[in-house]
Amino acid sequence: MLELFIIRKMNKKVIHRFNSEKFSKKVTLVLTEKISEQLKSTREIINIALSGGSTPIPILKELKNATLDWNRINFFLVDERCVLEEDVLCNYKNIKDVFFKHIPSNSFSMTKNGVDFIKSSENYQILLDEILPKSSSGIPEFDLVILGMGDDGHTASLFPKTEALSEQINFVVLNEVPQLETQRITLTYPVILAAKQILVLCTGKKKEEIINEIYTNKGGSYPITKIAKEHPNFKWLTA
Repeated sequence: MLELFIIRKMNKKVIHRFNSEKFSKKVTLVLTEKISEQLKSTREIINIALSGGSTPIPILKELKNATLDWNRINFFLVDERCVLEEDVLCNYKNIKDVFFKHIPSNSFSMTKNGVDFIKSSENYQILLDEILPKSSSGIPEFDLVILGMGDDGHTASLFPKTEALSEQINFVVLNEVPQLETQRITLTYPVILAAKQILVLCTGKKKEEIINEIYTNKGGSYPITKIAKEHPNFKWLTA
């Protein structure tokens, strides 16, 4: 039995808090259990979308050692920076270095050197459409999406006051992020909300405040609020 301390259950959303020193190990156990359950529930390949950033890296370093049927898992990205594949800021590179190259799973980057970022986002949408099964609404369906959250309440690369927040047709877009003076490729709300399960990994006091605001109806402007309130199988893993 996993040692979880459930601090809040509102609107059928569950928040698990872990000791910060044990966060990576405990979340690794949760992910191992979730992935194992999904593999046992089907004979098919399962499809998982991973977020980049600093929070998941130590978790993925440990997850690679889990005893799982890695050959039956496809890994995708939730979002990507508009940089070269070998750049230290590239989400795919950073995840590959600690995780993908240590396991026999298929993994799919959002960008490729020599392909412009608009075309890269279009290609990734085609890839999702070709590989993922479809939901009852005809939307590509991930078995699990693992998200993070920033101090501004953004998730994936769905930042406050950016155009991707209103996207209803495309599942992958190139999003202009003026506050960072950059662009990001990101999954959009329709495909994230179509996932079977969503886990959000986040740590720190500011993010705890955002979670509290979301469930006291003060966090309507945060990009993650829509997902937190609308998805039926959504959990926070926090420290």
